[in-house]
Amino acid sequence: MVARAFAVKSFFSNGRSLVATQRAFCAPFEIPSHRLVPGRNSILSWVNSFRECGSVAKPRNGLQRTIRTPENIARVRQSVVRSPRRLARKHAAAMDISDTTVLRIIHEDLQFLPYNLLLCKN
Repeated sequence: MVARAFAVKSFFSNGRSLVATQRAFCAPFEIPSHRLVPGRNSILSWVNSFRECGSVAKPRNGLQRTIRTPENIARVRQSVVRSPRRLARKHAAAMDISDTTVLRIIHEDLQFLPYNLLLCKN
């Protein structure tokens, strides 16, 4: 992280020269001459990341969990309370949410227990 920040700072202070940035990189990190320094594409990607995000940190990859929002949790709660005997798959199809997500909301967020209600005649 420090090396990336130094490279971006050096890039702008050296008049946006990649070669000068690579040469300046050797001294503070004690890299002998003719050894590997960050490449042209790496420095440019760090600079672009800094321009776009204001940070040289690695971007986080992966899926963002946006389906389990408070609105969807409330929708699932209303649906389950309205029809408690209905299967979770049927709730999911009606709300256009995946059945795995509906099951996760029912179990983790609403803390409902999955069981079937049976009517008994006395």
